[in-house]
Amino acid sequence: AVEKMFGGNAATKKTQRNLLKQQYENFTASSSEVFDLTFDRLQKLISQLDIHSESVSQEDVNQKFLRKLQEVNIPSTRRTVPVETPALADLISCDGLSGYDWSDQFEDGPTNFTLMAYSSTSSSSTVSTDSNCSSTCLENAKILKEQNEQLLKDLKTSKINVITYKTGLESVEARLLVYKKNESIYKEDIKLLKREIHLREVAITELRRKLELAQKQKDKIQLTVENFENSSKNLSKLVDCQIIDKCKTGLGYNVVPPPYTENFLPPKPNLSGLE
Repeated sequence: AVEKMFGGNAATKKTQRNLLKQQYENFTASSSEVFDLTFDRLQKLISQLDIHSESVSQEDVNQKFLRKLQEVNIPSTRRTVPVETPALADLISCDGLSGYDWSDQFEDGPTNFTLMAYSSTSSSSTVSTDSNCSSTCLENAKILKEQNEQLLKDLKTSKINVITYKTGLESVEARLLVYKKNESIYKEDIKLLKREIHLREVAITELRRKLELAQKQKDKIQLTVENFENSSKNLSKLVDCQIIDKCKTGLGYNVVPPPYTENFLPPKPNLSGLE
């Protein structure tokens, strides 16, 4: 659609560009048209100029838009008010509107562009009741005032939250510093414990070696004792076998000599004959 609309040779394009420039120069705002629609028409015209490589500065667009709004809504007395932003460094004229910065409205887009009637010298930001200001202007200014108050409340809440977060962060950082110091101490303690454990393992290994050596010596001595006991028993048996029969003891009997075969004569009175 764009190619069809702006197609043609160089002469045709030049004619179209001149026509768009003339429309831009003769751009007007209608009192029955809301600000958003007026701004949209201007933006569409700027877009068409860009297509034809005809650039227009944003500052010029902003000033033209403000002038056309003033022509519609402000028929009489005018005064100049300096705009704070560098993009609108020139003075703009308005009636009943003092000290309002329009630059952010152009940056945010047509949906946020609304005429506000705040007094720059009033701390309470009261809404102007000039008879020349339309009801739409007053309503939009009232809405923006409520939004501004809500934003201020949110800003205060955010500041309190930031202070709370900073305090909590400082506390966490202090605890982290303590933990780092304790970590270095714990590392030293761990090194000492590891060294002590190593020494104890060495001592345990040495004790196990000595225990094994003692166990081997014990087994050797036990074997010697058993051999000695066996030898003693064998010796006792050998000695017992060599004892004569009449000297045996503990067997429950003694050898009785054989009876006399000679005749027995009683002794004489003088006991002779007993030899």
